[in-house]
Amino acid sequence: MTTHFLGKYEIELKFKIKDISEFRDTLLSLHPEAFVFENSEYDIYYDDPLASLHKRNMSMVLRSMSPSGIKLWIVKGPEERHCEAVNIESFEKVDSMLHTLGYISIHHVNKTRSIYFLDQFHITLDYIAMLGHYVEI
Repeated sequence: MTTHFLGKYEIELKFKIKDISEFRDTLLSLHPEAFVFENSEYDIYYDDPLASLHKRNMSMVLRSMSPSGIKLWIVKGPEERHCEAVNIESFEKVDSMLHTLGYISIHHVNKTRSIYFLDQFHITLDYIAMLGHYVEI
């Protein structure tokens, strides 16, 4: 099991990138460890009807990844660096539980994501329809 996702804090830099092919070629020339390649991710962001999480600088997300089969419940904030995630067994059951607790779905995001490890860094390549390519380090 990789230790790359253990920890409580997340510090990241995100960049919109025009030529993902050139960036990917440069990255691959450094021989990173591939974690997932062109995984489809579906995220649902939640808040309550009063936007209480947003007002406290927090976000709550359910993420389903395919074909990796990874399903996560993610909470970020209130501090910028604070991020906690837990593996879940059933995306649908947690979605139902959150709705039962009064949370509503506020955003749905589909993206294609590849994740590489290079030394202590995670390098994530994302494609989001209508928004383009992004790199996260």
